[in-house]
Amino acid sequence: MGLEIINKLKKEKGLTNEALSLQSGVPLGTLSKITSGITKDPKLETLKALAKVLGCTLDDFDDTNTSQNNIDVKEAQLVENYKKLNSIAKNKLVEYSNDLIQIPKYIENDNKVVDYTKLLSKQDKYKDLDNSTNEISATKEDDEFAISRNKALEARKKKEQYFKEKPHLIPKASHDKEGNFTEEDYKHDDDLMMNDDLWND
Repeated sequence: MGLEIINKLKKEKGLTNEALSLQSGVPLGTLSKITSGITKDPKLETLKALAKVLGCTLDDFDDTNTSQNNIDVKEAQLVENYKKLNSIAKNKLVEYSNDLIQIPKYIENDNKVVDYTKLLSKQDKYKDLDNSTNEISATKEDDEFAISRNKALEARKKKEQYFKEKPHLIPKASHDKEGNFTEEDYKHDDDLMMNDDLWND
C-alpha cells in the first residue's frame, strides 16, 4: 500500500493531522508533507512513531510496486544506525560485516548485524563527536586493539602452518607417547627428574 495507508488509517481512527502529530510526536509540517506525498522517504523514527499510533507495522508502509528504494526494514535500520556513527565506527562496521559474511551461519540470519550496529551506535566513543580529543583517544585505543588482535591472529596462523608442515614436532606430554613402558622405565625417568645435581649448575 505504501505511505498512503497513513491517510486511510487516519480516517478510520477519526484523526486529523494535528491530532496524529500530537499523539505521535511527529512535527505537523513533517506529517503534512508525508500525507500530501511531498515526502516520499521519511526517517525510520518517524515511521515507527506513526505506526505506533496508527496500530500498524512498518511493513504496511512498504510499497513494493512503486518504490524504487524498496529497502527492507532491517536494512533501513542498519543505514540509520550507520549514519549515527563516526568515521571510526563506520570503518569498524564495514570490517565486521565483511568478517561476518565469511561465516556461513551469519549469512542465514542477518539479525546479528543489525543488533551489533545498535550496540555500536549506543557507545559514546562511536557517536559523532565534536571534541576531536575524544575521537583521537578512541582511534588510538581502537588501533592498539586492532594491532594486538592482528599480531595474535598472525602468530596463531604461523604456529598452525609450522605444525602442519612438521607434525612430528608437535609437543606431546610423556603420558601421550605410545609404547610399552615398564615400571623400571618410569622409575628411571622419575629419578632423572628428581636428581638436583643434573638440574642445578
